[in-house]
Amino acid sequence: MEGLYLTAGSSVDVIDSVFKNHYYDGIYGNNATLTVADSTFEDNHYEGLYLQSDVTTSLTNCSIETSGENGVYASNSDLTMEYCLVDRSDVNGLYMVSTSNLTLEKCVIRYSGQDGLKLSLNSSTSIKNCWIHNNGGAGIFFDRAVEDPVVRNNTIYENFTYGIGASDGVADPDIINCIIYGNDSNDLYRPTDDFEKVNYSCLQNARAGSGNITGDPGFMNIATDPNDLHLDGTSPCKDAGDPNGSYGSETDIDDERRIEYGRVDMGADEYYWSSADFDDDGIVNFIDYAIFAVAWQTEPNDANYNDVCDLQDNNNIDFNDLVLFCDDWLWEKAWGEGWMMLMGSSGEGFGPESMILETALGLESVKPAPMGRKDDLMLSSAIESLAARPERLMSKSEKFYAVNAFNTISALRARGRAEKGVQEVDVDAILEWLAEIWLDPEVQEGIDAEDWLKLYLSLKEEQKKQ
Repeated sequence: MEGLYLTAGSSVDVIDSVFKNHYYDGIYGNNATLTVADSTFEDNHYEGLYLQSDVTTSLTNCSIETSGENGVYASNSDLTMEYCLVDRSDVNGLYMVSTSNLTLEKCVIRYSGQDGLKLSLNSSTSIKNCWIHNNGGAGIFFDRAVEDPVVRNNTIYENFTYGIGASDGVADPDIINCIIYGNDSNDLYRPTDDFEKVNYSCLQNARAGSGNITGDPGFMNIATDPNDLHLDGTSPCKDAGDPNGSYGSETDIDDERRIEYGRVDMGADEYYWSSADFDDDGIVNFIDYAIFAVAWQTEPNDANYNDVCDLQDNNNIDFNDLVLFCDDWLWEKAWGEGWMMLMGSSGEGFGPESMILETALGLESVKPAPMGRKDDLMLSSAIESLAARPERLMSKSEKFYAVNAFNTISALRARGRAEKGVQEVDVDAILEWLAEIWLDPEVQEGIDAEDWLKLYLSLKEEQKKQ
């Protein structure tokens, strides 16, 4: 039967659960409230979720795979989905009817037997920052939409018929900042009417509207992975979206900031490669820190000056650059590591937690480095290292820069950003961060002790001035 059956008036929270191989549906609901997080629906005979009528549902970090009919069916219901995968449904990925409301953000809908999303008589629809690809019909089909659907910053690719289809004589979808490309029949289709509100999108065919382009969108890894729709740095969709749009704190499908280089990109992915990834290996870690430490407090005429470390672009490797480096510490490329690239039948690796690594500043939670090393700087804590520093290193701490104002970190993560401001820098937090990473034996192996100590002591001097 059903994995979970919600009767009238039910209100249920479901967390970290698996609904698999049920003869009917994974979850059936009628006149209920349902919240599901971090859960998997797999191989259910009919629907992954069947929302019969008047069911308010929130799905977060869920996978709905290999459903015998629709991944989700909803009638006269409100559905919100975020960080979800709907994969290989026999019929439609999502099928909604009878004045339902849909909010779909940062989801992947792929390999459905028919349409990725089939929305009939929906009252309101908002679809943002999603990948909708390789479905057996249209990526999205709007049947008699009641209100104008919002379709923004989506990548709709390689669907068997159309990228977006819609019936005639009803609401006109507002399509903006989208990539609609590689669909077998056409990018957009209506039987006799046209789409009147298509702007700043990458399309298969030329179309009236502001900012539209045609041609290959330039995916980074599409030749080796048909499920990876991240943009390459040379993509024509990069910095080509609506420059006047309002994006606030919105993030892309990888949960990275929606605007990175001064203007929004087309599609669900916002291209970004950290300037602090000095060795271009796709992660900002102790290897990059070692490069930075060698160049610390140098100028162009100095022997150890390294231009790639000048993140502030002011011809000094100084405190400004350290702030920017710390801002991207443990940044990791999303392709190959982002939540949508890690999705599997186990339900693990979903949502932003699977791709964001946070470094705690508290030293008490970090294991001390192993003792017994010959170097007298390799002690069990950063404080002991400072106390034991030999006389020959004392002069290393004398040089430091007096910095009073700093550009906003978020506005300077790449060169050429337009927005600038001033902020207070938490030197204490940076010092604790430096002390913490020093306790990692791998860091001690990869970073020269004198370089680390020079940086640490110069910041201690800066701390005294605050």
